[in-house]
Amino acid sequence: MTPLNTIEQKDGILSLIGRLIIATVGFEEKFIVRFMISSRLGVDSEDLLLLIVPVTSGSKSREVIEVIKKFSSDYDIKLHVEVLSVDVNSFWFSVGKIRRTIEEIVSRFTPRETIALLSGGMRALILETLIGCSFSGLKGRVVVHREDSEGYVEFPLEVLKMVSPPIEYVRALDIIRKSLKEDRMTLKMLAEKLGTSKASAYRIIRELKSLGLVEVQHKGRASRIVLTEKSQLFL
Repeated sequence: MTPLNTIEQKDGILSLIGRLIIATVGFEEKFIVRFMISSRLGVDSEDLLLLIVPVTSGSKSREVIEVIKKFSSDYDIKLHVEVLSVDVNSFWFSVGKIRRTIEEIVSRFTPRETIALLSGGMRALILETLIGCSFSGLKGRVVVHREDSEGYVEFPLEVLKMVSPPIEYVRALDIIRKSLKEDRMTLKMLAEKLGTSKASAYRIIRELKSLGLVEVQHKGRASRIVLTEKSQLFL
């Protein structure tokens, strides 16, 4: 990997990174460059882009890296580009190398946001990067563009470590889902349907909310419990 000390130090203090973008590199640069433009990388803050490529990457991948560096240089944006090469044929060694590199970066710098951009590159490389990011303990989001360039999907990185919630939580989610026809679910109603106290129902909702599975919407003094898209994992 290119030495990280190329990042500026001001008055002896390491500069803070606005965002840390970890991107897999394939045979074309369009997804990365498009993301750079749409996310205003290096414009609104001082960002770091970590490009992950196979050790055996051919001239096409090297061209992609040069295009990205040239784009950054031509527009004089505050984007630091680093390159990490991994052996995609050694899955766990690659995962470990990616994890260690990320941990090294965040031990020296403090990104306000982390994004894993997994829109290009070999499938093995994408999986290794995804698992490496997950095991680094980072919180952030994963972004994957569709091959037809008609959009992208994204999800929280920490969802990979989620486990199925207790059965009473899943039952509560199912009750809330069925209440959508009535367009209203309150804490009192949930407690009645669960056959439990309001205090117990409140505890369940509090935990489901912390998991990102429900939201509590307020309108004046009234409130209602609604499901998030993420809740579909368990319904």
